[in-house]
Amino acid sequence: MSQPSFVSEKALLDVTKVPFVFNKSQSVQSQGNTMGFILQLLARKDNPDKTWQIIHTCLSHTGIAKDSYFFPLARRLSDKIDSHAEVEYEGRKLSFSGKMNYYHNYRHMQEVILNSMLLISINDAYGDVTLSPEEKAFLLFASLIHDLGHDGTANMKDGENIPYRLEKISVELASPDIQEVLGDKAAAFITDLRAVIYATDIAPASPILKDILAYHRGRTSKKPQFTPNDEVFRPLKENPNLAEVAAMLCDADIAFSIAYNFACTWEASINLSKELTGSDALALNNLNAFYDQMAEIKSLAGEKLRPNFDVVKDSSKKMLNIQNLGSSL
Repeated sequence: MSQPSFVSEKALLDVTKVPFVFNKSQSVQSQGNTMGFILQLLARKDNPDKTWQIIHTCLSHTGIAKDSYFFPLARRLSDKIDSHAEVEYEGRKLSFSGKMNYYHNYRHMQEVILNSMLLISINDAYGDVTLSPEEKAFLLFASLIHDLGHDGTANMKDGENIPYRLEKISVELASPDIQEVLGDKAAAFITDLRAVIYATDIAPASPILKDILAYHRGRTSKKPQFTPNDEVFRPLKENPNLAEVAAMLCDADIAFSIAYNFACTWEASINLSKELTGSDALALNNLNAFYDQMAEIKSLAGEKLRPNFDVVKDSSKKMLNIQNLGSSL
């Protein structure tokens, strides 16, 4: 992939330019290639304070007040991520940055922040949902902390799937800083944050979020019903904008991390395979699984880039056929 002439290291965080300022006249494939290049450039740099630089720049372009608590709160967590701070959690040490993980590490957190910024720009351009500066800042903060302490495994413990296990760790690691900065407002903030972060656990949360979004978008008159285990998502049922924020985070976390172009998709597949299995042997299978996840775009903003996903999917399938043919010879 050739480097776009207008993209430089300095422009990496210029969210006032393409691709962060969404241009309706720009082809989605060009948009994807530009974003893909930026993410690849980002992944190859290990500068100190990178996470804080990214989240601070993005927060500054949401319209949030400069004295908002989002800035000191994001700074505290960014510093812990960039310094690879460790914490004792249930008898083991966890890294805030997931530094030993191939996929769920600090670079992934940085990518998701940038992906969320792009979705905010797309949403602003098309006006599907009117998000306040605070709601945009909330999405960016959720992007920052959504994988804190990720241990490089799935939500499995002793061979059993534990829904929201990793998501719970992330919220709990962020909670002390939230409580210290927000004081008596922390409890309500954490309740909303938990609902948005837990929505990124695809298997149990995806159908629940889908029902909530369908209700808010007027596609069904049936109010979502919750089991005791699903009560965590009640804030999304009660607040349509918060539900859209959750949908945008899900898209930024999964689809937008892997669907800009084939190079990004393939690299993500290899890294996730290494993280889960210690090798890249399952890369082809993981890539096919990624395609299924790309079809699960949830946010209205994410739908605007679906044509780019289709381009990536078609080209990637052709490459997979070549790879599979080669391995069978």
